Amino acid sequence: MPRILETSERAQIDLLKTRWYKNNYEKVKQEVKNVSTKFGFKVNGEDDNYGEISFSSKTFLMTVKIYQLTAIETSVDIFIECLKFLELGKNSKLIEEFYKELNKVL
Repeated sequence: MPRILETSERAQIDLLKTRWYKNNYEKVKQEVKNVSTKFGFKVNGEDDNYGEISFSSKTFLMTVKIYQLTAIETSVDIFIECLKFLELGKNSKLIEEFYKELNKVL
């Protein structure tokens, strides 16, 4: 498995497809931060102009891109990099678990 993995609208694998939520940008942003904290990430930086939040942990770097299409339609994409030499599927597992938690609250 690759050490870098990202989600997108055109991904061939369902796990790596962009997720859409019926919430506004601020609500999605707050829940992304809450879920990230729950997973042990700390916020490195936020840029509301680009809709990006960067996070880090001991073994991962993660950037979450939030894009609001309409007043109640917002997408979330994840870019994640494993800092360890052997990734062993941890990136895809983390993306899957992250989206599961977001789905619960959004």
